[in-house]
Amino acid sequence: MQFVTKLSTGIEVIHLKFENKRPDYLYAHKPSLKDEKGRWRIDLVKFDEFLSEALKDQSFGDSIDRFMFGFEMADFDSWGWSNVATYVSYRPKDKTLLSVGKLDWLEVKDKSALEQLKLLQCTVIESINLAMQAKRKPKNFNHVAFAEFMKLIFDNLLLESVVATPIS
Repeated sequence: MQFVTKLSTGIEVIHLKFENKRPDYLYAHKPSLKDEKGRWRIDLVKFDEFLSEALKDQSFGDSIDRFMFGFEMADFDSWGWSNVATYVSYRPKDKTLLSVGKLDWLEVKDKSALEQLKLLQCTVIESINLAMQAKRKPKNFNHVAFAEFMKLIFDNLLLESVVATPIS
């Protein structure tokens, strides 16, 4: 099985990895960002690589080969986004299950990398469980076993392997 994160963020979300690469025009839209101290401290590419490696020889049924985690992070109140976190899509032709999970930027921006990682892990598990509430769901997919296996993977995930470092 393959794990893929599809990220959507608001302009206010500052990733530690890319903080030195933010173009000046972003600050023209929201000048207060220049003074913002909060950062997203998890490297999602490393996170995906770790999970895909751990899942590569696993199968939780014939219906799913890829789990796509639609990760949304923003100041949702200021953007007016509401029910996005309940979106689930099963795509039988390419055996993909997409399920959205969200974190509110104002609640996570000042947390440590470890705290952010724990919240991200909980959001992934919630999105797996949410996927089974969809109208059209995979017939042969053991989401309970998948969620339990992900919890085991998360227990073995070292923070150092996914923490972001700024690109200069």
